Amino acid sequence: VNDDILWDYIDKRENFFNLPTRKSKPNEDNKLCTYADFKKKELLYKNWTNKNYVPTTKTVVAHDVDVITCLEITPEFIITAADDTFIKVYDLNGEKQTTLKGHEGGVWALKYDLETNFLITAGTDRSIRIWDLGSFKCIYVFKGHTSTVRCLELSNNDKNGRFILSGSRDSNIMIWKMPSKPDQDSDEELVYNVFHLNPYYLGTLKGHTDSVRSMSVYKNILVTGSYDGTCRIWNISELRCICKMLGNGSRVYAVVYDHKRNRVYSTTTDFKIFVWEVKNYGDTGHMTRYPNQPNVLVLYAPALILHGHAGLVGLLELKGDILCSAAADGSVKGWDVNNFKVLFQYYHNGNIPISSFWFDDNFLILGSEVQFTLLNIRTGDILSHDILHFADNVWGIKSDGKKIYTAVVKDHKSYLSVIDFTNMEVAPTRANRYTNVLRGSLGVSKEYLFSRRLSPERYIKENQEKSLLADNDTPLCYD
Repeated sequence: VNDDILWDYIDKRENFFNLPTRKSKPNEDNKLCTYADFKKKELLYKNWTNKNYVPTTKTVVAHDVDVITCLEITPEFIITAADDTFIKVYDLNGEKQTTLKGHEGGVWALKYDLETNFLITAGTDRSIRIWDLGSFKCIYVFKGHTSTVRCLELSNNDKNGRFILSGSRDSNIMIWKMPSKPDQDSDEELVYNVFHLNPYYLGTLKGHTDSVRSMSVYKNILVTGSYDGTCRIWNISELRCICKMLGNGSRVYAVVYDHKRNRVYSTTTDFKIFVWEVKNYGDTGHMTRYPNQPNVLVLYAPALILHGHAGLVGLLELKGDILCSAAADGSVKGWDVNNFKVLFQYYHNGNIPISSFWFDDNFLILGSEVQFTLLNIRTGDILSHDILHFADNVWGIKSDGKKIYTAVVKDHKSYLSVIDFTNMEVAPTRANRYTNVLRGSLGVSKEYLFSRRLSPERYIKENQEKSLLADNDTPLCYD
């Protein structure tokens, strides 16, 4: 019982949950799993998979509009934002704490920074606001964009500093230094109306010719996707483009940067997923020399195109070795990025577009119109269709293992629902199941089902790779 190395191995072998601690920093996730920690995860997994019981659900009114644009969870709070200009803050049980007011338009992007406990928000009023969640006050307002700020990312690099990255419909990406603390000399928010007079403004990345729709970042490398049909890779600290991907063909909706494999994944309006090889690009591109500038890699075609969806692929996320994609035809696919085989796939009845999803190695949670589905991709079982039977649509899903946090719509009002797997109740009988809820079908490959165990050799290898990865900076550098 007291052998933490043994229980850490068993924890990684079973791979139930990676539960965050309340105040843990990003570099504090290497602690060994104890016996007590493992039993908590095991109990949670049993609660998720027990069909005789259901988690308790608490639902509260969030916004007076029918779409929640942003949903985020922090170690202490649940945060929602919408087109009504407001940002709502709740505790992790769904009890409202406060409303953050200041934006003059809809809030379309939101990021939380654990290091400072700051919340960064942006939207249609073209401004970026930084809130201190310790005091619930706005402490900085950055202005500079000339159109809606559509996406935000945060970059944390020991060598180059910490940055806020904002992508806009004005086709530009602006880079801001992350403030380290609130200004001690003022109780009022500091508003910087002129960006070149803002001491936190570092520069603007120019090159896209249409709206910047999606961004993905790792340390000093930023990947952007635009409605101009291109993706670009940028060196943040040097404020320059180091790679252009020109072969998308139509508007880019989502990009994901895979730093371990030096790849970029992108989706467009033509139902495909493009795989771009940044290092091993072969005959798909070449290095281009510009006068008085460093070389730029230009890719004219992806190394691989993934087919299978029959609608716009609007959602794309990478976790570990799994790339999960969701489309407007009601399909969801999990791809193994080592060989691009489909590990699991789900199809909604009625071809209703997927509006949100969350997944880990064990579970896949899907939200769409009249459908909220909980799936066990570890076993191939459909666990529930009925938890949010009252919802007209589900616009956002987050989970920390203990609870699922969802942004839902009912009768043109938006709600926050907290589904608690630490507090279970008896499930309704089959006769009382809800007939209004649409359902679907799940398929999981045998290869995925039988690859759920870690050997001692793989356990050692993964821990060595994790240690090496923490010591190495971003491998991309084209000089």
